[in-house]
Amino acid sequence: MLTKKIKSLYGNLIAVQGRYVDLAIKLKQDLKLEYKKDHMLVAYTQLDKPIRTIDIPDKFNGKLNKLYYYHWRPVDTKQIALWENTKQKQRENT
Repeated sequence: MLTKKIKSLYGNLIAVQGRYVDLAIKLKQDLKLEYKKDHMLVAYTQLDKPIRTIDIPDKFNGKLNKLYYYHWRPVDTKQIALWENTKQKQRENT
């Protein structure tokens, strides 16, 4: 799982640079986005389905960079993960 710290939200959307999304797709891994003390997970199968994409020029060299926008849905830390320790429980049952 790749982890990326995000500095700002735009409404209820979180922007991620295209290079991080492309790397996660290439490695076939989920993307963990951290904002302040919260985080959310974007599943590998959802990485290519953002809410919005936009091309913006780089302020240093003028090349276009792609931004992917996803809905900000932080993980509720008060709930226990559904699949936590699943592999361990499967080993105990066999």
